Amino acid sequence: MLSEPKIEHQTLRYYLAIAKTVHMHEIPQVLPPLIPEVRQWMNNNKIKPSGPDFFLYKSINENNELECEVGFTIDIPIEGNSHIHLVAFLKGGMQA
Repeated sequence: MLSEPKIEHQTLRYYLAIAKTVHMHEIPQVLPPLIPEVRQWMNNNKIKPSGPDFFLYKSINENNELECEVGFTIDIPIEGNSHIHLVAFLKGGMQA
């Protein structure tokens, strides 16, 4: 049985991530090693994650290549660098 949608107020959330385009069969070799890379950068810059690490699969093309991001959510926006970037994860406001 399906449940009724619930409307909640969400705050704007941010994450730091490395973006990568990978072929589906490369995911196990390419994406997991990026987690400690992001984590080390955060440690070096005294940034604490506000949640667990994650993979975000943004799109896939006709060649089975995925645009992905590997990162951690954070509580406050902080500037990354050319390799590790800041993204607004979820827009604030009422959401179902």
